[in-house]
Amino acid sequence: TEGCVPNEVTYTAVINGLCKAGFVNEAEILCSKMLAGGSVPNQVTYGCFLDILTKGEGDMQRAVELHDAILKGLLANTATYNMLIRGFCRQGRMNEASELVTRMTGTGVSPDCITYTTMIYEFCRKNDVKKAIELWNSMTAKGVRPDRVAYNTMIHGCCVSGEMDKAIELRSEMLRQG
Repeated sequence: TEGCVPNEVTYTAVINGLCKAGFVNEAEILCSKMLAGGSVPNQVTYGCFLDILTKGEGDMQRAVELHDAILKGLLANTATYNMLIRGFCRQGRMNEASELVTRMTGTGVSPDCITYTTMIYEFCRKNDVKKAIELWNSMTAKGVRPDRVAYNTMIHGCCVSGEMDKAIELRSEMLRQG
C-alpha cells in the first residue's frame, strides 16, 4: 500500500516538535532523511534548529556551524541572524553579537528592529546604556523605525541608569511617532 510521501512542510513540523522537546540529535537524523527523500530544508526548518541551539546555555558552536551552512546555501535571512544574535546576547557575548551584525550587513541582509532591540536590551541589562544609546542612534540613522518594544527597552534602560533626560526625550519621541 502507498501512503502519503512527506514533504518539507511535514518534515519541518516534526523537526520543530523534536527540537522543542529537546531531541536535537533525532531532529538532525530526520533532517538527513528529509534530504535523502528529496525534500530540501528551508529557512523555517533551519530556524527550528537555530532556535533551540541558541536558547539558555545553548550550543552556540553548533548554531554558528549551522548558520555557516545556511549561508553557503544562501538561505540566511534576518530571522536566522536574529536567532544567533539573540543566543550570543543571552550568553553575554556582545562582541560576537556585534561582529555578527557586521557580517550580516556584509552579506546583504539588513538588521531590523528586532536585531537592534535584542542588543540594546542586553547592553541595558549590563548597565552599558552609553553603548545602547550608540546602537539606538545607529539604528535610527539607518532608517530602522523603533517599535514599542524598542522604545520601552531603551526608556527602561535609561531610567535604571539615571539617564532621565534621555528617557523623557525618548518617551516624547515615542508619543510623537504614535
